[in-house]
Amino acid sequence: MNKEFMTILIVQAFTPVCLTGGPVVVVVILIMVQKVYVISFFINNVVHLLAFIPAVNGFLFTILLPSNRKLILSTLKKIMDTIM
Repeated sequence: MNKEFMTILIVQAFTPVCLTGGPVVVVVILIMVQKVYVISFFINNVVHLLAFIPAVNGFLFTILLPSNRKLILSTLKKIMDTIM
């Protein structure tokens, strides 16, 4: 159980870098090239992605923990059996 939580924490720690890394690199390149009119678009995307990180972390915790995953899959199976 401890290894599972450590894996989840490591993945959650790198989530901000993965989500905002690309747009931040593009903004830095655009600042160096002095394309000011395009920068606001990428800064806007970075801000929206930063606001999205807590939702992604919650989703990762729910999906990456095997006991949660089993519970979700069994619940979905019951729902599908009820519908079908």
